[in-house]
Amino acid sequence: MKQSAGTLLYRMTSGLLEILLVHPSGNYNKKAKWGIPKGLPDDGESLEASPRCASWEIDAAEFVAVEKALAIIHADQAELIARLLSALSEV
Repeated sequence: MKQSAGTLLYRMTSGLLEILLVHPSGNYNKKAKWGIPKGLPDDGESLEASPRCASWEIDAAEFVAVEKALAIIHADQAELIARLLSALSEV
């Protein structure tokens, strides 16, 4: 099984929580869900080293309000936003 690594970037803007999401490029992905920035590590690179995605892999990157993020993200990645919300509520 291949492993990928990503990062869940967020920011607070005027009290609004926003999440950075990316959209895959290509005509076949026009209706694809958005996801967190992630990529496959190079040979010998650790998952913690933040692999870079190739520029051709995404056609858009955008900070979106958390409510919108939950509506447009891949279902299997929505748990990451739930974990973020939980962690921020503990602060």
